[in-house]
Amino acid sequence: MDQKVDIKAYVRGLGQAARAAARALARADTEAKNRALAAMAAGIRARRDTLLEANRADVAQATREGRDAAFVDRLTLSDESVETMAQGLQQVAALPDPVGETMTAWQRPNGLAIAQVRVPIGVVFTIYESRPNVTADSAGLCLKTANAVLLKGGSESRATSGVIASLLRDAVAAAREAGPVTVDPGLGQLLGALDPSALDDATFGQLLAAAGLAGEGGGIELPQRMAPVNALLDACPAPLREALLLGVLERMSTPTAG
Repeated sequence: MDQKVDIKAYVRGLGQAARAAARALARADTEAKNRALAAMAAGIRARRDTLLEANRADVAQATREGRDAAFVDRLTLSDESVETMAQGLQQVAALPDPVGETMTAWQRPNGLAIAQVRVPIGVVFTIYESRPNVTADSAGLCLKTANAVLLKGGSESRATSGVIASLLRDAVAAAREAGPVTVDPGLGQLLGALDPSALDDATFGQLLAAAGLAGEGGGIELPQRMAPVNALLDACPAPLREALLLGVLERMSTPTAG
């Protein structure tokens, strides 16, 4: 990104766009969300070569910087992993829609009926590094749960994550033109192009405020604090990772009493 750009205005705009997308997504029905997810999966497959080319550039840069083998392995995509990304979006589409699910209901002695129903959070902020596939995973999960998402990938996967975010937005936009898909293509706002040094604590706070998120101090250091989690995920067998994914999906829709 051109450092002459007003960073504060830029991130404020991203936050506001995410908040607007969240309001639109809250009105999307299950069929529309699933059609958009299918379009996203098709978009990944259609632009596989472009995606892999961008990833090769990121891997080459990481190798020149002396990153260790495990780091480079997490960063590297292949034909198989691109297909896994596409299949993951289809699997999310096949999951039950948690939005609107009644968790529990009861009636007060005075006859007042109360129900605890799952509703969208609004905007989710995902911070990750060296795993560009998280761009698609997070966008897909957030779409299914009717949440907009701010994606802050690491600088090492900037080119790859940028292509993924772009093709996902293009796929949703194309689906809207082809039929009645009530999903805002701006659901995923990529922050990966930002120079980390430009996103200081004050600017970070402005971004969260614009998105309607309650920010806490120290957010910029979160990727470093996530290093042990990355190591744990590396060691997890596939069934456990799938179980964790389902758990995240369940928690990303907030029960509310109504």
